Amino acid sequence: MRRGHPVDEAKGHGVVDSQRAGMEVFRNLPTDRALRAKPAPFAELGVEAHLCGGVAL
Repeated sequence: MRRGHPVDEAKGHGVVDSQRAGMEVFRNLPTDRALRAKPAPFAELGVEAHLCGGVAL
């Protein structure tokens, strides 16, 4: 298993922190591989909504 997106060195984390970033993550994933999402303890912050927009791409 490999991380689907890099850590942002300027921000100091790899959290998908916007819907735009979430869409970029999905846009750049290889289409010939399975996708596995790992739940994070950030659900209460609404971070999962940042990924939802990219799922429809």
